[in-house]
Amino acid sequence: MWRMTEKGRILTKEERVKLIALVGDESLLWGVARGANALVLLDDGMTYEQVAKVFFLDTDSIRRWHELFKEHGIKALADFK
Repeated sequence: MWRMTEKGRILTKEERVKLIALVGDESLLWGVARGANALVLLDDGMTYEQVAKVFFLDTDSIRRWHELFKEHGIKALADFK
């Protein structure tokens, strides 16, 4: 059941921890979608640091996605580990 928690948040601390853990899931389709989304955000003018914060990742991961894309195109995202 949906509810508001402290400070207007919608997640409990436990739910937040579990969801952040899911963000780190590098399954193929999830990883491709995240990489594509990150590249679109970069194209919109966001910095590596801003995109990394959105995805709960380090800036090196965002840079690697960008470099792979520049060197090998969209297919490289599917092969990213």
